[in-house]
Amino acid sequence: MSINLNVMSVSIMKTSTQILVIVSSRPCLDGIANQAKQQNNWRLRFCRPQDPRIPALLDNPQLAGAIVSTRKQDIRSLLQTGLPIVSLINERLNNELPSIMFDEHAIGELAAEHLLQRGLQVLHWCGTSHEFSKKREAGFRDYAERHGARVISKRWSWMSGTVDRIGEWLNSQSKPLGIAACSDSMVDLVYAALEERGIAVPDQAALVGVDNNELVCELSQQSISSVDRNEEGIGEAAVRLLAKILNGSAGQNESIYVPPRFVVERRSSQMTCLTDPDLRKAIDYIKENAHKPIDVHNLLQITKLPRSSFFRKCREHFKSTPAQLIRKQRLEIVRHLLLDTELTLTEIALRSGFATAAHLGRCFKQAYQQSPGAFRQA
Repeated sequence: MSINLNVMSVSIMKTSTQILVIVSSRPCLDGIANQAKQQNNWRLRFCRPQDPRIPALLDNPQLAGAIVSTRKQDIRSLLQTGLPIVSLINERLNNELPSIMFDEHAIGELAAEHLLQRGLQVLHWCGTSHEFSKKREAGFRDYAERHGARVISKRWSWMSGTVDRIGEWLNSQSKPLGIAACSDSMVDLVYAALEERGIAVPDQAALVGVDNNELVCELSQQSISSVDRNEEGIGEAAVRLLAKILNGSAGQNESIYVPPRFVVERRSSQMTCLTDPDLRKAIDYIKENAHKPIDVHNLLQITKLPRSSFFRKCREHFKSTPAQLIRKQRLEIVRHLLLDTELTLTEIALRSGFATAAHLGRCFKQAYQQSPGAFRQA
């Protein structure tokens, strides 16, 4: 659906519920527009957060509710209208209104998981003192330490000379480096610092950001891997929550945390630190064949290692069994298919190497603490 960010309307039915949408993010708007089609009787009016016509739009007596992503002080003024409002901001406003928020902790976990899959055992975090960055850092650290890795972190300001200081710090660290930045804006500074110090990406440093800002990620000399925060999912969740409020089935202080989608892998993190040729061979085989009915016997055949030796190496390097490594890769395929297709769970199981949809569901819930259906709807 094509969206003009000027004030506009999308009519779903002639008799409609009018909803004001004050949002500027295109992916979020796409999610709102797509999910609104499921409501059957919503008529959306879109405008930018700083649009001077907002007061006039709010005076419309037919307006039933609003979805807003704007400054805290603006939201507080919107509350005075008495309209049901769903907020899309990073932090809740003291339980004043229902909110849809990114799961910042899960974003950090996803970045750590991506770097650990490269065989790195020491990870570096480049963040800021902002609350969202601290939450992402906590998730990054928690995941890494649970899997036996060490995290070295620094928080930076946006002051002049920051690139030099980041470069000096990273140059003093043992190579290879596994670096996650709290945002794509920060990853841009980190990449510049690595370039200035002659630290090659990805040969000496694997790098991942957050936001999946294609302008930043694709235009770097080495394209940058980044966590997709799931902005479209934020918009979809906002529509579902506002619909529940209007139907009287949700409270005015309900909040929802939307999990990230996945890491969009690009050149910057395509590093493999495995010096063991047998493990490298096994990991490459898993990545290429996880969608097929492979098992540990296939890995033993290609590595030609005794079973006990192969299991020991997997525990030492990955803190996982060979079967767990296969399952992780399959679940990554499942996550992509759940978010990017409308395939049934049975069809997804067939395309990801799981014998049945039931087995897929059990493994997914064990890994992510939610069902595949809940993940798709989040």
